[in-house]
Amino acid sequence: MRKKVLFGYSKIYYCLLILLFNQLCLGQNKFPYFNTGQSEQGFIKIDAKTNDLPTPNLITFSPDGIKLVDGGSQQAAVALDALSFSTDKGFILEFEFGLDLGSSNPGDGIAMVLFDASITTPAMGVKGSGLGYAHARRTTGGHLKGFLGGFLGLGLDLYGNYKNVMSDTKETRNGIIDGKDEPSGTGGGNYVVLRGPAGPLNTEGYPVLFGINTNVNSNYYLDKSSGDREKRQKGFEGQRFEIKGGKHNVGPGDPAYRKAIISLVKGKDDVNNSIDGFFISVDMLHGVYKSSVIKNYFIPTTGTIRYRELVTAGSTTVTTKTLAISVPTELKMAFTGSTGGASIRAHIRNIALSLPFSPVANDMSVQGVLVDAPSTIKPLYLAFGYNSNVYSVLNPPIKSFLYLDKKSFRFKRYDPVSKQPVLTPDSYTLNEPGTGIFKYDENTGEITFTPETGFQGDVPYTFYYDIKNVKPASGTDISTEEYRSRTAAITLNFVKKGTGVDAYPTIIVNRGLKNTKELKP
Repeated sequence: MRKKVLFGYSKIYYCLLILLFNQLCLGQNKFPYFNTGQSEQGFIKIDAKTNDLPTPNLITFSPDGIKLVDGGSQQAAVALDALSFSTDKGFILEFEFGLDLGSSNPGDGIAMVLFDASITTPAMGVKGSGLGYAHARRTTGGHLKGFLGGFLGLGLDLYGNYKNVMSDTKETRNGIIDGKDEPSGTGGGNYVVLRGPAGPLNTEGYPVLFGINTNVNSNYYLDKSSGDREKRQKGFEGQRFEIKGGKHNVGPGDPAYRKAIISLVKGKDDVNNSIDGFFISVDMLHGVYKSSVIKNYFIPTTGTIRYRELVTAGSTTVTTKTLAISVPTELKMAFTGSTGGASIRAHIRNIALSLPFSPVANDMSVQGVLVDAPSTIKPLYLAFGYNSNVYSVLNPPIKSFLYLDKKSFRFKRYDPVSKQPVLTPDSYTLNEPGTGIFKYDENTGEITFTPETGFQGDVPYTFYYDIKNVKPASGTDISTEEYRSRTAAITLNFVKKGTGVDAYPTIIVNRGLKNTKELKP
């Protein structure tokens, strides 16, 4: 009896030790960060209203992620309250989103907001076309503030008004183009739009820096030195797509799958006097494709930009303003959703934060995994590391599978209590009761999966992992824990041996742009 009691205590102690280890790993390093969005823990609800009335149950957390809006005339916002992160080395943000249901001409959209971490009580901006980030000036009732302390607001602008000049008496705001001047054939919507920092008192500023259409060739940029609008033929690269996928929760490979990747990489502007700042790039994964929305849009660390502001509510008269830019030393992240007469249902999930030039570990869906015999899985098939973190447009770091430290691989599994992926006791072994045992080989980077006897594989199974770079021969050490990759998900789809679909297991990948400067494994 004593041995059984002691064994019980040892199991409890061991579980607590593993839990503590996971918490320490998360607490000591803000990079990398990953949150499924399935639990409210770590988030605060900033606002949730329908027809301007509080709607306590509008925002939900479930296996589908964070539901922000699901009908007309709604506004909602959440922030990652426990997470603030430094801008010193730049960062990469990723999130999956599902947009479905709603009106035939859906709107307005959602936004990912970066705001000054010194703001203790965040408040969202204007509903509807403001996407909860921008401001509005009015003839009566006082002006409406934009997102407090807003630095950048990346909008997925379904309806098209987030980018537009608004000159109504109830909503006057700067934009990159008047909606009446929008060329025929663009449809107005399907724009990825970046608005910049707040201005004085949060009732001006928030200028549109760029608006890129994902469905047709329509690209607008702010000339930051003059305040003029530039229309360019080039901007978007890759397969065209609609921002609304039409399904609320699907995995990589499904035509409705959508994921945004926003990079802010520190560097010097090679073209403009080697000014220090950040290069902003936005990529989108959609279905099996990866498209580049914009690459290397430069903003200075400190400086000014000029833009056209509509100062008088209800007027179309513009005034060229100078807006000071000073990148905050610490940022926080929020997500907003907003609808008006047009509507949409919006989910956000699998939010990731990592340092630039951390290894890129991509999610995969693997077909044809055997339920009745061992299978070999290659989790690093879509992964690569970097040789440096020193960046310029003309001489970027090299990326390659060869720069991955295969010995730094760590298994993770989904924890139903925290609703997050957590580390396994043995980094190279994952024992999943009812499914089987996964063994990682540190030399090959491959996994051997041995199914349990009687395993049926009726539903897919997902495991997780992360990995680090090899230590560079010189320069900044990008093999440290803060440069560890984000958590990647590998989903296995099962078949029985001899069914005719097991001979050549298929890996669904995100086809798209290739880096012209890379090494092959």
